Amino acid sequence: MFYHSVLRGGGLLSQKPSNLASEVKAATATVNNLTYDYSGTTATVTGYSTKPTGDLVIPSTVTISGTTYTVTSIGDGAFESCYGLTSVTIPDSVTSIGEEAFYVCSGLTSVTIGSGVTSIGNNAFEDCDGLTSVTIPDSVTSIGEGVFWNCYGLTSVTIGSGVTSIGVGAFSGCEGLTSVTIPDSVTSIGEGAFRYCAGLTSVTFEGTTVPTIGNSVFEDCTELSAIYVPAGTGDAYKAALGASYPEYASLVTEMAAPVEDTGVFADVIIPAISLVLVVAMIVVAVKKKRLGAI
Repeated sequence: MFYHSVLRGGGLLSQKPSNLASEVKAATATVNNLTYDYSGTTATVTGYSTKPTGDLVIPSTVTISGTTYTVTSIGDGAFESCYGLTSVTIPDSVTSIGEEAFYVCSGLTSVTIGSGVTSIGNNAFEDCDGLTSVTIPDSVTSIGEGVFWNCYGLTSVTIGSGVTSIGVGAFSGCEGLTSVTIPDSVTSIGEGAFRYCAGLTSVTFEGTTVPTIGNSVFEDCTELSAIYVPAGTGDAYKAALGASYPEYASLVTEMAAPVEDTGVFADVIIPAISLVLVVAMIVVAVKKKRLGAI
């Protein structure tokens, strides 16, 4: 796992916080094979009675003893090592996915993350090597440490426009990734976030403000040949990326500045084209009339 005070790829990682004895324990119940902690009006999925297989759909609500609770989170390690899971659907009611929630679910090929999720905990999908594509919705603001560590089957990832931080080693070892776009909302990228992504050939930064970039972000990305950045930001990105690895700086290429829409095309060019077409139609009609008169 990504925790336990070990060094992974050269980076010292934080320890998992211990539970405080003073925490108030929620009540527990099992409904349709899923176990929940519940209190007030909300519930957290904490696990299962029998290890689930196939398609797993997390419900948005659960009724316990006649009372309906909104499912707002998936607990730490809730489905760890559920090798038989092939797909997971997380509803919009869920706001957080816990640490190691789907750790080593190696049979998992697809996951749908609801539009209510704001945080994805450390190592949530680590070693889910069957995953091929992931879309992180705009609602997510933070991608934790090692979330997709060693998901080497992952070939496509879409990072939502609400993400502000990408954690240490978040996509490390995703050998199948060939390109990634980092939206302008991102302000920090942790150490080794894309380390060992051997198939990665291009990275596009959309932000005109350079995010804080940790060391070795693209270490051992042996096929990386281009880092695209907005026009006018090349020097700033070269300085930030080249601080730990000078070779990164040589890969930076500024994208062309977007053409400003001044309204000329819609207000002038289109009416002019229309006028030319009308005149041409009139000329044709006149010629036909003259030919008919001969």
